[in-house]
Amino acid sequence: MNNQKNKSYIYSGILLFATIWFALPATAGFALPQLMASMAAIKTTEASFTEERHNQFLKKPMKLSGRLIYKAPGTLIKQTIKPLEETFIIDGPTLAVERVREGKKQHHEVILDDFPALAPIVLGLRSVLSGDLKTLEQHYLPELSGSQKDWVLVLKPRRRAFEEDDWLKDVVKSVTIKGSGTRVSRVEILEPSGDRSITKLKH
Repeated sequence: MNNQKNKSYIYSGILLFATIWFALPATAGFALPQLMASMAAIKTTEASFTEERHNQFLKKPMKLSGRLIYKAPGTLIKQTIKPLEETFIIDGPTLAVERVREGKKQHHEVILDDFPALAPIVLGLRSVLSGDLKTLEQHYLPELSGSQKDWVLVLKPRRRAFEEDDWLKDVVKSVTIKGSGTRVSRVEILEPSGDRSITKLKH
């Protein structure tokens, strides 16, 4: 049970990477292909975040804050500063988790290929950053609405994207991203259990 919770925690952290940078520059026509085309030109970007995690087992939301960093061609870093120091790093074929506990730094590293349940998230993420719309749509059903100054992007996992291991549909029900122009302002992740996380960004 604890192992499954740990996996869900890691998946939620990674999923945030996959969605946080998705809805960047919108050009004429305000359509998904234009958004994806703009992603290929991104070299690096950074934002501070505040996050609230609502869990049915918690009396009140868990609050976190820190920074999110992306560096081309595919390095992603989520640095949590409060309430505890923790960093998720995706670089090439590896996922590293760094934590500070009782003043001591802990480092854990795994090979992504050893965790097939991560495939929906990692492949979705990398297809976004590379501007690969075809691969993205193999894993998610994206719905874009609104105007360039006030838009909403909803992502829902496809139920048959992976034959052997379909963890994504068990981890997330939907992801709703709100923004204005080229800035993402809010990301809400809803889980099948009803648990959710709300992240607000400041660039």
